[in-house]
Amino acid sequence: HLAPDSSVYSLFTFLVSFLLVFRASHSYRRYWESVTSLTSMRMWFVDSAAQLIAFSNGADTTELEEDLFNQKVVRLFSLLHGMCVAQLLVLPDTRVPVISGLDRTLDASLKMVKHKPQLIVQWIQKFMLLEQKPGGMLKHVP
Repeated sequence: HLAPDSSVYSLFTFLVSFLLVFRASHSYRRYWESVTSLTSMRMWFVDSAAQLIAFSNGADTTELEEDLFNQKVVRLFSLLHGMCVAQLLVLPDTRVPVISGLDRTLDASLKMVKHKPQLIVQWIQKFMLLEQKPGGMLKHVP
């Protein structure tokens, strides 16, 4: 009858317990780092959209034009955030929701590219440049 010493069981139990606690602690730390990064990304987007809307105040436009501008800013940044999260999830065949108020050709463009967030950032930059021209909403951009 070969019965191992109880100290072998104790050592094995200690090592497995230590390994499990270490792995769980590391996973927990990575999870909170990811949550913090996602929250930070969302807040950067919200701050950028709010600054664009703030710079549009005081433009010589009607209230309707100002509302349309504000809605387009919010839609573009919302789309950017959604595509960033979708890219992080790495889902196969991510469907692009059509957001009303945006040009339908944008939806077709998004379906053709692999890196959707980068394309949306280009749209936002183009939108900002067009709005800085005479007759645009952004008059007070530093």
